[in-house]
Amino acid sequence: MPRIYLVRHAKPAAAWGDDADPGLDALGITQAAATAQQLAKAVAKAPLYSSPLRRCRETALPLCELWQSAATVLPALIGARTLALLDAAGPAVLQRTVKVPRREVRAMILSLALTLASRRRIDAIFDRAKL
Repeated sequence: MPRIYLVRHAKPAAAWGDDADPGLDALGITQAAATAQQLAKAVAKAPLYSSPLRRCRETALPLCELWQSAATVLPALIGARTLALLDAAGPAVLQRTVKVPRREVRAMILSLALTLASRRRIDAIFDRAKL
């Protein structure tokens, strides 16, 4: 039977509201490396997926390096709270973080039951950012 392993991002370098897209701090880098070592020992090489957020991509990086593969970035993995913070940070931050066409991002986010935002709210965010 197939299994899905979900890994929450390691400790970010900034708190909510301090930075719209922080990477990992020193502890987070250590956490990501330790998690990658554990997963590499326990799980056969498999496809890796990540949110486009920097803290998530940096969390996936050590396992990508161990498995010599790249993580597929899925904008749909951005949660509603993060999407709202990116929206509040402004269109430039939102466009820099979500690097795929607007219709694809909207479709991916709406196709998954991972967001608490309404379709109208998501549409408004993307309309303001011209994504």
